[in-house]
Amino acid sequence: MFVSIGKNNRNSPITINMVLITGATGFLGAHLTCLLLQKGQIVRALKRESSDMDQFSFVYKYYFGESPIKENLNLEWFLGDILDIPSMENALNGVNKVYHCAAMVSFSQKDAKMLEKVNIEGTANVANLCLSHGIEKLC
Repeated sequence: MFVSIGKNNRNSPITINMVLITGATGFLGAHLTCLLLQKGQIVRALKRESSDMDQFSFVYKYYFGESPIKENLNLEWFLGDILDIPSMENALNGVNKVYHCAAMVSFSQKDAKMLEKVNIEGTANVANLCLSHGIEKLC
């Protein structure tokens, strides 16, 4: 799916390729977000209300030499959760590729149910929503 934002000089629709990254505040997601931003990609980065932005800030400063407090026009933060289907449906609007980096990691037995919920149910939500929204690529 592409977002039409007007016409170019050939009177063809101008489209934006936007990717959604789940888990953008984590180690892998933060690095992927910054790598894609370096390449000029427009990124919608999913984060939960409770997300800690310290990891992302550290990684962003490594790639760009400055704090992410300065606005990056190619980066849109989107509040949502892979366990919240309505928020994911909204996050997918205008997106043509999804990089699913969200996960929970724990070696504690007390986290077993939540690990299963996030890593299995959450991933199933992402995959099913990508199928129903006609997303071109899920990585």
